[in-house]
Amino acid sequence: MICVSHYTFSGARLPAAFEGLRIVHISDLHSARFGEGQRLLLEAVRAAKPDLVAVTGDIVDRRRFDLAPALEFAEGAAMLAPTFYVPGNHEALSGRSGEIRAALEQRGVRALFDGVEQIRRGGASIRVLGLRDPAFHERGAAPAAMRELLSKWTSRGGFTLLLSHRPELFALYRACGVDLALCGHAHGGQIRLPLVGGLFAPHQGFFPKYTSGLYREGGSAMVVSRGLGESLFPVRLGNPPEVVTVTLDN
Repeated sequence: MICVSHYTFSGARLPAAFEGLRIVHISDLHSARFGEGQRLLLEAVRAAKPDLVAVTGDIVDRRRFDLAPALEFAEGAAMLAPTFYVPGNHEALSGRSGEIRAALEQRGVRALFDGVEQIRRGGASIRVLGLRDPAFHERGAAPAAMRELLSKWTSRGGFTLLLSHRPELFALYRACGVDLALCGHAHGGQIRLPLVGGLFAPHQGFFPKYTSGLYREGGSAMVVSRGLGESLFPVRLGNPPEVVTVTLDN
């Protein structure tokens, strides 16, 4: 059963023309299927009435690589709304990120590999930034490279929406002036307990800080998806597959 979670984001720099814009956020599919041709997943996305679909990485699993489920979803999503994608660590470690990118773009998805696009609405615009996962960089080089790119983009002013796989880098996003980041990777902490939350997340360890929902620190916000699929640890308890909606407010 797919859970649909709803959040509202308001920010001082958001143009009035973007009030009410609805983003459907998908993450960590890991080649899972939800009905034939991803019917159940696409029905959940369609019911959310997206203006934009954001996919924040790990659409495949490098240990059992199967691109077909991701492409079934991508093709359907791109017919519902403009769909943006950034790659996660599994795309990087699969060694097949170029193939994945080409296949997604053939199906109408806008793949952002350290890229930026403008979205226009009612005479105004916002900037959508897309970062590759740190696994694409040489060991130790990712923070400086990501900081340089983010600073270059955010220094131009205006509202910035960041798509990035990694929630544990929120301090970096905040320091660079990102308004709103959408992330995944934490799998909701795998096992979620009442009053405790998630128990373990990759690159955060036990009792992780960022696993699910809306976080605000300083002038920045981040929404973390609990994701859809499973990877090395194939168990989700108290943690159903999740589709996230984020409605922009002014």
